[in-house]
Amino acid sequence: MDIGATSLSPAEWLNQQFNSPDARQNPEAFSGKLMGSLQQQMYRAQQGMEEASGQLLTLRSSLSHDIPAIRTHSTYLIHDLSDLHTRLDSSRGAANSSLEKIRATEMVKQRMELTYRSLENQDNWEVLLADIKELIGSGDLEAILGRLAALQKCFVQLGESVDHEARRIQLDDVKNNIESFLIPRLVAGLAAVPPWKSQGNARTVGAGSDVLALKIVQIFDLMQRTETLRRILNDCRQRQFVGHWDDLIKALQDDSIVVSIDECIANFYEDLSSSWHAQLPLFAAACGDPADAILHSYSSILTDIGPKLEHEISLVREKSTAAANTAEDFLSALIAIKRSQEAFCQSIEKEYQQSHPRLAPASLPAFVTVVRRPLQNVMTSYVEVELVILSSELSRIHLTGAADKSKGLHALQGSASRLSSAVYSAVVRCFQLTEGKSFDALINMVNLSLAGYVKKVEEFARELKGRTTSGTGTAGKQTDFTDGDSETLNDLVKVLQHCGDLVLQLENIDDMLVQDQIHPGPIDQHILASSIRQVEALANSVFQWTLSLLLRPVEALLEGVPNLSTWTSSATKGAVADIPSFGFDPQDYITRIGNYLLTLPQIMDPVLSSESASMKRLKTILAFQIAPDESTSLTEAWIQATVFESMAIVTAVLIRIKHLTNLGIRQMIADLKYFQNVAEDFAVPLSDLFTSLLDLLTCSREDFDAKVDSVPPVIVNFVRNARNFD
Repeated sequence: MDIGATSLSPAEWLNQQFNSPDARQNPEAFSGKLMGSLQQQMYRAQQGMEEASGQLLTLRSSLSHDIPAIRTHSTYLIHDLSDLHTRLDSSRGAANSSLEKIRATEMVKQRMELTYRSLENQDNWEVLLADIKELIGSGDLEAILGRLAALQKCFVQLGESVDHEARRIQLDDVKNNIESFLIPRLVAGLAAVPPWKSQGNARTVGAGSDVLALKIVQIFDLMQRTETLRRILNDCRQRQFVGHWDDLIKALQDDSIVVSIDECIANFYEDLSSSWHAQLPLFAAACGDPADAILHSYSSILTDIGPKLEHEISLVREKSTAAANTAEDFLSALIAIKRSQEAFCQSIEKEYQQSHPRLAPASLPAFVTVVRRPLQNVMTSYVEVELVILSSELSRIHLTGAADKSKGLHALQGSASRLSSAVYSAVVRCFQLTEGKSFDALINMVNLSLAGYVKKVEEFARELKGRTTSGTGTAGKQTDFTDGDSETLNDLVKVLQHCGDLVLQLENIDDMLVQDQIHPGPIDQHILASSIRQVEALANSVFQWTLSLLLRPVEALLEGVPNLSTWTSSATKGAVADIPSFGFDPQDYITRIGNYLLTLPQIMDPVLSSESASMKRLKTILAFQIAPDESTSLTEAWIQATVFESMAIVTAVLIRIKHLTNLGIRQMIADLKYFQNVAEDFAVPLSDLFTSLLDLLTCSREDFDAKVDSVPPVIVNFVRNARNFD
């Protein structure tokens, strides 16, 4: 590249340099490099000149004669260098001009290529546009899909053309035409095979309508019209399933087809559940996330048929509550419906989680609420249906009263177990249907119903009590316990046995609920405590009636006792505590009472001989004045109660005597001691009044004054008057 190393002229040398490959490849860089090289050469030449000048000075004397020639040569050299600079500047301008021409050429080439492609795409656009319009009429979905993809690609390539907006309008028109063409076919394809009859699943897509629908879905997806597709898909499925529900209801209303409402609902849920897999491919292609899409579709379907389902259940309820057996069938149907709902929800949750194994199903709670809502709305009148069932069970217990007491007594037999069974079944159904939410309302209804029943039993027992026959003495009062009295006592004891049985059965409900693990409250608290208390109150009322019946002879024998002449047989008066009374025999009235009480075992044993659980329970229910221990039989407790009450009656009658002589007092003491012996025979403790009366009648005056403070005034006043203790 050194200009001094060649024999060429500067112009020739420059032309040679710019014709080199490096200059053609990168003119600008080469020119810069060449200029740098020439400047270095000029610098070296200048240095050489300076050295030469120095040498000239040293050799001036010897070379002075050559100076003119050297100056001439230097002038020529400077001229040549100036010419070289001029040529280099000219070459640099030429190189820049060449680069500009190269760039312009490239731009022209690019424009020509774009113009060519544009002309080619324009031709393709027109051809594709014409082809796809023809294909829409032919119905070739595969060809439509291919042409539409090519048309959209061509539209993208023509994006910078001046008529881009017009082409966009044309493309939208094509999409609208395709959509109008495909929608009826999509609807027909979806309707051709209902999803609950399809054999497709998540891995295998069936032929025919499934393939057609999937191809249409691909075209909608390519057109970016997925929202329209989802709307059509959901609308079609909703119409199909709602229509399917209407068909099931028509079958329910057809008398020639034996089907129940719970079977219809179970079949519908089963069809929804079995359709999940069949719809996965289509919903996956249309919506991306098929599980969420199907779940949303099912929610819409169930929301739509919810009022219809509720209406049908209400119609069945209205027909069923006319009789207890149909009402119970209705509740059984509700339980079956609830089980179908729970099974359906579990099935859908399982299917959903298979699609989202690591995702918590946030949408499922709302879906479950939609499924349960119709049945929950019907449950607002659930307790009313239970009332029909329980009322019917109660109405079967015909207590016809005194007109036909045998039928009434027969009706009581086994009725306690049937009632408790009905109540237990109602409570179990309450937890099955309402998870116990209606429990309080149900128990209130049961307590009210049982209160009405207890009142009926009480009225029946009153009629039985009023059937006693008359066995009268000389005074016209009943002094013997007649066969009629025995029969009445036996009937009343049967009522008491029913009360004991009913209490046991109602208490047993709690035990069964505990075993079923559905007891609603503390285990030691009876859910029917109110009804149990009412039955126990009735039992004690009937018990008092039996005592009244047993005490009737005692009361009859005491009639007129205050007016006996014995009490005033002597005019002698005063305190006679020191006079022996063992010589006095008890009077006839008290011995007859004693003899009657001694016959109580004969009267009571046949009636109370049963050792049943209900009779044993009565011993803890009845309010005995003398609380029986475990070793005391029910008969013994009953007799003791009768003797104790007889003691109270005797005491009350004797203190009604207005006037007593000394002999009368001694006679009363003898009568009281006789009765004391009778009471001791039955191991009956003396009452406070009886003990006080006998004690004050026999004590000294000094002891009398000391004892009166602890004795009831009625006894004190009677004895004070009788013994003339002023």
